[in-house]
Parts: sequence; structure tokens; C-alpha cells
Amino acid sequence: MVLLAILLLLLASTSIAAQQTILSIPSRPTLIDLLARSPEHSSLLHLIQIARLVPTLNQLPTATLFAPTNQAIANAPALSSLLAAQDNVHLALRQTLLYHLLNASLPEPKTSQQPPELLDTLLFPQSPDGQHKLLLGHQPQKLRIALRDQVRYIGVDARGLAGIALPPPAAFRTAPNATLVPIQAVLSPPPSLQELLRATPDLSSYLAILPDRLLAQLSLLPHLTLFAPVNAAWDALSPVERAYLRSSFSADDAAKLFRQAAADNVLRPEGVGYAHRLRHASSLLTLDGKALAIGRSPDSDRLSINGSEVVEQDILASNGVLHIVPNLLISSGDNPLQLTAEKYLLALNCTKFVSLFRQANLSSTYLTNRAPSNYTILAVRDDALASASASFGRLDTNDTESLRKSLRYHVLEGTYLPADLRDGMMLPTELAFAAPASHAKQRMPVSVSHDEPSSDQKKKKTTAIVGFGGANVLGGDPVQVGNTAIYILSQIVAPPADLLQVALSDIRVSTGVASIFSAKLEDALRGTAELTYMMPTNRAFGRLGLVMDYLLLERSKAELGRVLRYHGVAEPVYLAELALGASRRYPTLEPAGAELFLSKPDARNVSLHGPTLAGIPLNGDLRDARVLSPADSLTANGNLLLVDQVLLPPSVPIDLRKLLLGAKAATMLELLQKTNFDWILNTTHHGTKGRRAFTVLCPSDAAFTKINLTYFLEHPQRLTALVQQHLIPVPRPGPPAPAPVDQGPAPLILADGAVYPTLLSREEGGPSPFGAVFFRAAPLSSDAYGDDGDGGKERTGGGRWVVGIRGARASDGSSHASAVLRSGRTSPAIVEERGEPWSSVGGVLVLDHVLVPYLPSLWTRIARVLVLAVAAGALLAAAAAGGMWIWKAYGRQWWRGVPGARADGRARPDLGYRVVEPVEE
Repeated sequence: MVLLAILLLLLASTSIAAQQTILSIPSRPTLIDLLARSPEHSSLLHLIQIARLVPTLNQLPTATLFAPTNQAIANAPALSSLLAAQDNVHLALRQTLLYHLLNASLPEPKTSQQPPELLDTLLFPQSPDGQHKLLLGHQPQKLRIALRDQVRYIGVDARGLAGIALPPPAAFRTAPNATLVPIQAVLSPPPSLQELLRATPDLSSYLAILPDRLLAQLSLLPHLTLFAPVNAAWDALSPVERAYLRSSFSADDAAKLFRQAAADNVLRPEGVGYAHRLRHASSLLTLDGKALAIGRSPDSDRLSINGSEVVEQDILASNGVLHIVPNLLISSGDNPLQLTAEKYLLALNCTKFVSLFRQANLSSTYLTNRAPSNYTILAVRDDALASASASFGRLDTNDTESLRKSLRYHVLEGTYLPADLRDGMMLPTELAFAAPASHAKQRMPVSVSHDEPSSDQKKKKTTAIVGFGGANVLGGDPVQVGNTAIYILSQIVAPPADLLQVALSDIRVSTGVASIFSAKLEDALRGTAELTYMMPTNRAFGRLGLVMDYLLLERSKAELGRVLRYHGVAEPVYLAELALGASRRYPTLEPAGAELFLSKPDARNVSLHGPTLAGIPLNGDLRDARVLSPADSLTANGNLLLVDQVLLPPSVPIDLRKLLLGAKAATMLELLQKTNFDWILNTTHHGTKGRRAFTVLCPSDAAFTKINLTYFLEHPQRLTALVQQHLIPVPRPGPPAPAPVDQGPAPLILADGAVYPTLLSREEGGPSPFGAVFFRAAPLSSDAYGDDGDGGKERTGGGRWVVGIRGARASDGSSHASAVLRSGRTSPAIVEERGEPWSSVGGVLVLDHVLVPYLPSLWTRIARVLVLAVAAGALLAAAAAGGMWIWKAYGRQWWRGVPGARADGRARPDLGYRVVEPVEE
């Protein structure tokens, strides 16, 4: 314990001796001492203590402090805001104070002719994001000093202007290794490059094009040397280029412009490109990897970049230096402002249109100069897209695939200028048909019209008015950029819709659409890779008459499907591309090998027909069908053409039985069978000889309820006569054969007063002189007109024709005349006689009354005999009376001149002489 106490005493004595030794060493004055002795700098000393810079200042071997006075600090609101910041470190205050401190003695002044001198301060700027990253690398911030009018200024610009005046050296307060220079203002550290750009009015155009994400980084990017062009430099660009740069889509190219005029390692790692350093270099490698040519202006010995003298140099920043140049620094061979279709569209206020292309990932394919092919872009401006009339809803922006289809439809294959366009052209687009097996492209219809000048403008040329897909072209001629032409349209053009959607929008083809659904062909037509559908109009279906009634029966769905498939051609056919005067054969969707023949006899007409034999249509058409569409109606998988006639394929022969089934004439079918006339129902086989077709006058089932059918069924001869009265054999046309007359579905040529013998007629081997029937045109009532389905009126069957028994006189209430309700034709029977083929076509006329064979009654026959006898007697009496009158007038005179005649007319006896009568005077 005693030993421990002795050791403690020794240690205590040693410590006291050491303290006495330290206190005995005389201390040298420091900047803190100078500040403490100056009553004008108490505020500055207080700030240094708050920023915890006392140890730093005390440890400097040599230092110069530009010391703002109390009044200067009081007049600096920036310092007050720094003190108010809730920051224990007071980083901003520390950096401001360190910017007033040099780690060296103040250099001797230079002449006023020399440029300002850059001094190294003790400020090493740090990033404001708290990452403690040094913004100038390992280099201190610069402070510029210059001599002006025999007065030294600090904080001046590159030209030596502005700044804070320094007092004469006699006012400096010095210590052996420290100098305190009183100043009457507070030095502000250089701002960041971002703040410099915002604060420089002559750089507002440059600031406007820089993207926000780049501007946000301009306060954090370290040791940056930036060459910024003045506002006037942008006037060298075209209005389109300037408009593009101001758009929100130029961010990438604006960033490229920035990189081509900025460097971050000048001459050495982390080097900042101050002017005095650049003078020793011939080139500078930019952030974009391109070289800038460095030189000196021969006139002013100032720095020049790419041959242009720098307007203002060495604008200090916390993270680098800014040089203002008079021109845009654009690398040769890599011009970010080289116009592309996309840039031109942005300049033309088509930013939404471009954004849709980018959203669909199509911009790089069609809107750049790297596109492999030539294209024509049909664009829409923002104002048109924003308006309700532009149908912006046609673009399903939520469905990427649908959006891609819509946009591809606005890109044409090839470059088309106005001189290349013709009215009615169908230009291929980049939108392919949906089916993978198809390589066809959707077409864009073109319309071209000409605006004729008025009488006072005859010298002016006519103006071409161009449209695409129903949308007008705005703004005159297109813009051509490289291998791309751009037209501005008034609205979005929707891609062709589904076949049935297109057809449903046209009321003229509602029957055809309903038939397609009835035959359940909608999926088959939609699924066909390439299809041109010849859709008959409502009127065309109506002209089929009983054929259509038959096809709509449940039992006839298969045949209806064959008829509808026969109207589909398995490839896209466009009217404008049909060769004038040519005829071409097209296979149809009907699997039986049926074909259609399309021909274009002139520029305005296109006709089509089915197969023929010796020039005779096998389906019995009296004429070729005509295409009614003034233009193509494009569909998702091809084209839709309207035709005025239904074409029956060879695989669907129509005979009398089918027509009677369509007429729902069960009674007539039964009577034909009972009377053994059912053999006439199947006489349409091609190639038969000596066979005749028949036209059946078919009373409806309701008509048979108006007669005593039981009576006829009980008297077979009367029943046979009844059936014969309704069967008209079709006569063979005599030479020359008459031209076919289009009578619609009627199998006979119906003319007013036309007479046709029936099987009951004597000339056809029948027993009755009253077997022939005749036709009369009946007056048309208002309800005899109907919509023809093509936008007009047509005469319907009701009340159009009346058929009656020739010579019949109704006396017992029997009906010998009837109105024709409906009709239908059979397929033709090709008959050959004496080597000449001719077409024998029968059919059915539906009647509203039964034509009861006419048989005069007994009293009618007796009356007829009596009338004939009386007429004969009267004729004889008239002849006798006439003879007596003639005898009296001329016979007596003649008799007197006869030898031997007496005056009374009797003969005289022959006396052997002649007596001469005296002549009366």
C-alpha cells in the first residue's frame, strides 16, 4: 500500500511539471486572435464559432481571411437564412465562410491590363444531397481577383468587373502567418451549374430545351465543364427544328446536345476546364466521346471552341465552370437535330400521335431515318385528336395490339406524293390481314378531286383535294423527310371492320346479313384468311321470288349455305385494280369447284356471272349481275362489294318441286301427284332432248279453300282438267330467238294481252277450246310499291298482273281469273334440237284464286244455237231483200232487151219476125 501511494505521488508531480512547461511556451497570434481583437468582426467570429471552424483556422500555417465587417454581415440576408436552417452541422454556413479563406498569403497585385487571377480558397464544395461528394473533385473552389483603377477587387467575373473592393494594404491586420483583410460585403460561393443557367437570361433558350431530369442532375454532376450557346445561336435552326426541341419528346436529343458540349475530365482526371488550362490543349473530349477543337481567337487572344470565340468564359460554379459560346456545338456525323419523321411530326403539333407510336413500340420502326423501306405517314394533329369529331375513341389505347393495328393502318408502303395519287386508288398499308396464313396488306382508299377556279381566277391552276379513307388532307402538300412522306389528316381513320359489321351498317343488305346468320356462316366468313364477298342487296334477294322462299326453309339450310358461299371469292379483289376490258375467273368458297367470272367492260361498270354452256347461263340468269358499289367497302379480311343479283351456283339446281315447296303449295303438289303430272316436277336436268319445261299456275292453299275441292277429287276427269288448266308448257323460241327480257322472278314474259296455251288447250292436245290463259296488267295501288332495298321504289307482286281463261264467261260463280302473287324460275334445261342448244326455263306463278276450267252451260249452248240460227235467218232475209231491190232496179230493163220478151216480162211466142218498139221521146 505504501508503495502504491509513492507511485501516485510521482505521477502527480510529473503531470504538474508538464503543465508548467506547456504554459511556459509563448503562443503566436492566429486569425482567431486577430478577429478577437477587432471590434468590427465580432459577428464574423461568432459565425466561425457556430460553424466550428476555430480549430481549422488555428491549425493553418499560412492563411488569408477576407473578413466581412459586422455591418456587412448585417446587410447579408443570406447569412441569416443559413443560421435559421435546422442543421447542427451548418454545412452551408461552413462553405460560405471557407470561401473567404485562403491557405496562402495574398498575392501581389498585377497590372490592370492582365486578366483576373484565380485564387484557391479553402472551400471544397460538397453535394447538397448529404452524400458528402466533392463536386470539384479534389480541387478547391476558385476566387477571382483583379486590379481595376488601382483598386483590387475580389469575386469579380472573368472580365474583371463587379466584385468587392479591398482596402489598401495598410488597413490589413496581420500576424506572422496570417492576414485579415476587412471587406464591406459577404462573398457568395459560386452557385451550381443549374442555378447559373437559370440566372443567365442569355441562356434561356438552352435552358428551355434541357429535360427536367438532366436539369435536376446539373447541381450534382461533379467537375463539369459546360459550353452553353447563347439564345441567338438557336436562330440558325429551322422553325421545325426549334419546335421539335421545345417539345417534350426531344429529351434524348437535347441530352445528346448537352453531352456534345460538356466534359468532366479536362486534361486530367477530375480536371475542370478553366480557360487558362484549355489554352494549353488543342482538343477536348466531351461526355459524348466527341472532340471539340480548342484554340485562341487571333483578334482578342480569347479562347475559341470549334473556331468560334467564346462569348464569356470561366463562369464559376460549385460543380464546375461554364463557358458561353456563340454557336451550337454539334459533332459532325452525329447530329442529334437531324430531322426524322418523328421529329417533324412533333414540330407539326402531332405529339399525341407520336406518343401513341411510342406507346405501341412502333416509333423506331416507322418514324426514324433507320427505317428499311419508304413509307407514307398519315398523321393527325393534337387539336384534331382532342376534338370530338376526330373520333379519338377509334384508338383503343388500353389494348396494345389494337393500337398497333390502328397505327399501322396509318402507314402506307412506299412514298406517295400528290402527283402519284389517283382517285379510287387502293394503297397497301403496313397493317396485315389478321390470318397468319395471309400475306396480304390492308388497303387505304384514296380520293382525289379538283377545285375548279372561278371565272376571275382562270389563270390559277386547279387545286387537288386529296383524302385518305374518308379523312381530308390538311395543310396542302405533304412534308418529305428522307424516305418518308407525311400527310396531315383531319381525323383518325379506323381500320376496316369485320365483314358483318360493315354489312350491318348498310340497310340495303340486311337480308343478306340475316341469311348469313341463318345459315350459320358468320364464323366461316370471319375466319377466311382473304375474302371478297359479293353481297346481294335486299332487292336482289327479293327478285329470287319463290327461290328465296325455298332457301329460307329449314330443310334448305344447306343449299342456302352453298348459295351464300358461292358469293365469296377467296382473295381480295379491288375494283380499281381490275383491268379495263378484261375478264377473270375467280374460285369461290363453294367447295364444289364453282367459279365466278368478273369483267370490267368500261371504267364505270363491273359485271359478274356464273358458268355458261354454249353461251347460256347454267343458273338461268337473264343477264349478268352488276356491282352496285361506287367504291370498295373494305373489311378486316378483304373487301365487300354490293351486287344487284343473286347468283345461284350449279350445285343448287332449282326445279318445280322446290319452287312449290317455297310457295308452301302442299295442295297443288298433292293434286299433281293424284293426276300423275308429278313428272313435270323434275325436268331441269342439263342435256335432255325433246323435253319441255313447264310453268305452273299454282293457286295457294288458301285459294283451294274457296272451291269445292271434294267435287273435283270425286270426278277424276274434272280434276285432271283442273290441273291441266294450270300447266303452261314453255314454247321453244323461234328463229331468231328473242333477247332475254328481265322479268324478275317471273318464268314467262308477262305482257299486257299475252296469251299462253295450257295442257287443256286443243293446240297442246287438250280437249277444251277454252284452255288458253291470258295476262293483263292490273292498276297499281299505293301498296303495290315497296322499298327496293337500294334506296328507291319497285313494283311488288301484289296487284301487278292478272291471269284469266281466254273466252271464259262466268255464270255459275266459278273463278276464271286470278291475281299473280309471287313467282319463281327454275334452273334452265339446256335442250338441243337440230344441233342448236336453247334454254328451257320453267317456273311457278302463285295465284290467289283457282282457275276453274271453263265449260259453257246447256242453256248457254242452246242460246248460242238460237242466236246463230236467228243470225243466219236474218242474214238470208237480208240477202233476199237485197236481191229483189236489185231486180227491180236493174233487172227489168235488161229483160226488155231480150228477144221474145214481153213488156210484162214474160216471153213472147216466136212469130218469125222482130217487133221494134217505138222509142219514147
